[in-house]
Amino acid sequence: MKKLLLGYFIVIVLFLCSCAKKDIDNLKEGKLLFTAADKPGKNESRNDEFKKAVEYFKAELKNNQNSFEAQIYLADTYGRLLESDSSIIVLNKAIESNNKERAQLFIERGIQHLNMKNYTGSTLDFEEALKYDSKDNQIYRLIVHSKLSQKYFINGNWSKFEQEDIVRIINEIYPADINNRPSVDEFIYNIKMYPYRK
Repeated sequence: MKKLLLGYFIVIVLFLCSCAKKDIDNLKEGKLLFTAADKPGKNESRNDEFKKAVEYFKAELKNNQNSFEAQIYLADTYGRLLESDSSIIVLNKAIESNNKERAQLFIERGIQHLNMKNYTGSTLDFEEALKYDSKDNQIYRLIVHSKLSQKYFINGNWSKFEQEDIVRIINEIYPADINNRPSVDEFIYNIKMYPYRK
């Protein structure tokens, strides 16, 4: 009788274990999909993978509202799906709830504004990021890029500008104590190759 009860008990435990829902690491799964979709040369299934990644990041945020990593990935994924408005909504919520990573959040939102060709918004966000990290050279570069775009990126094309224009904007933006300023050639190359991504 004891063996029979023990047998039933083992069967019930095994049954319950097999029915138990496995915990999914939503952040990890979303990052895997994001990375797979972001590979160069990936075209056809790219948007499908990004859309699946969005669902994982949303699920992660449902369980952990303040997951900085999930917020950044979700915003970036929306941006890659050309849904900058959705990206900005995510970043606005993240900025409201996160006091530690504000510089990075303002940078990300500024990049989304750049993607939307809202150069005033991008410049304001990058300047806001400087309040939290005034030594980050990347932020100064982004401000220069945003100001150059505002003046010279017209109707989807770069209008002619002189090296002196870049030098003038660099000198306006960079404080005197920042030594690692980019060269004019570096800006010209970066603007033509990657106008809207850091």
